[in-house]
Amino acid sequence: MRTICGLILSLAPAFDALAAEGGDEPRPLPAAHAHNDYLHKRPLLDALSHGFCSAEADIFLVEGRLLVAHERSSLDKARTLKALYLDPLRQRTRKNSGRVHKGGPVFTLLIDIKDNAVETPDTVAGRIEHAVEVLGAERIKWVHPDCGFWMLPR
Repeated sequence: MRTICGLILSLAPAFDALAAEGGDEPRPLPAAHAHNDYLHKRPLLDALSHGFCSAEADIFLVEGRLLVAHERSSLDKARTLKALYLDPLRQRTRKNSGRVHKGGPVFTLLIDIKDNAVETPDTVAGRIEHAVEVLGAERIKWVHPDCGFWMLPR
């Protein structure tokens, strides 16, 4: 299925290569990326427990909810982007003074939108504005400028 829009969210205010000190925190690995992370037994949590600083979630928009899966045939209404990624990341950043890994570098969540549904430019803009409201403008690092508009009649 063709990806129409990618969005990368950086969940820390600035790069800081300091490793976590003490405790049970793993040393953050800035170059480690969990590709198709949602296929793991514990999505996101397995990557974080090994110090990964980047993870990927493929999503589909279904009945107004963002569901995480690689293919439409494997969708599960309980596996939402919010439940698997956004809520746990928000909890960690609150606990760790704005960082996913205590004292660690920027964490990147790559969201790969797998849906071919064509949204209006106003809908896409509204979704981006909502992400800015929830995460803050400084945390949205890249939005593909096309975002599926190539599918609209010209």
